[in-house]
Amino acid sequence: MRVTNKMLTQTVMSNINTNLSRLDKLQNQLSSGKRVTKPSDDPIAVARIMSFKTVMKSQEQYDKNMQDAMGWLDTTDGALNNANKVLQRVRELAVYGANDTLPDESRKALAQEVDKLVEEMVQIGNTNYGGRYIFGGGHTTEPPFEVVKGSDGKIESVKFIGYQDFVTPNPPADPGFTEDALKNTYKLEFEVESGVTMNVAAGSMTFHTGINGSYDLNAVFEKMIELRKNLENGDTAEINSRIGDMDKLIDNVLSERAVVGAKSKRMETAQERSFSYQMDLNKLLGRLEDVDFAEATMDFHVQQTVYQAALATGAQIIQPTLIDFLK
Repeated sequence: MRVTNKMLTQTVMSNINTNLSRLDKLQNQLSSGKRVTKPSDDPIAVARIMSFKTVMKSQEQYDKNMQDAMGWLDTTDGALNNANKVLQRVRELAVYGANDTLPDESRKALAQEVDKLVEEMVQIGNTNYGGRYIFGGGHTTEPPFEVVKGSDGKIESVKFIGYQDFVTPNPPADPGFTEDALKNTYKLEFEVESGVTMNVAAGSMTFHTGINGSYDLNAVFEKMIELRKNLENGDTAEINSRIGDMDKLIDNVLSERAVVGAKSKRMETAQERSFSYQMDLNKLLGRLEDVDFAEATMDFHVQQTVYQAALATGAQIIQPTLIDFLK
């Protein structure tokens, strides 16, 4: 086959362009730090990279959920600590009031303090985190507890709102208390993994568990109000019985704190597992996407030498003209 000067020139130009294209690819890898910058570079790797990035985005949202849940649980633990302090003080007042030698005026003064402590407990029950009320279960948009005062300005009762919404789809005016309704109220779930949720709601044991350990709506407030009335009436026998009631209510708070602590520990474990999982994902993503700088630098210098050699060779081949042949 006769090799013409045109064919030789086209071959040289094609090889130079091929070498330049390879050099450009290596230069892009070194400047971007990415081995794969477009689907044509490695279609299989691109598909896996996109899949990993989707998983990482989901994991980032789970991390945000867990951080929010941890803040919620920390706030809950602090509120329960305050509730425990209030009940400890109420117990002290009951011990003082049980003294038969104490004047009636002193007992009435103790009763006034208990009344204020009931109000303080209501404020604790209405603690909020980021504008959401932590002791309302899934009903977080409004304060769960409301004080009802008599004409004398003293607290007569405490109303717990929210649980009625779970009794029936269309609850009557006074649906009454049911244990299932209260259990359904105290549900506030955070998704911490795909298909895994954690209920961070608290307060049912603190505010709605009686001295016998069973569900009793607003038990803690009722017992405190009973103690105040006993102090006002000077009934030392009943005041003595309230001391034992306070002990059991304090135990309920401690049990609630233990549950919250267990949830916090589990959340910390989930966060650690999530961190390790994301580290593994980043490593896998790096292997697929990131360039090996040492290898790419070596390949770049090799390709640069090849390109320069192609230019030098092409210059020698293309240089001759008709005048050169006539000499």
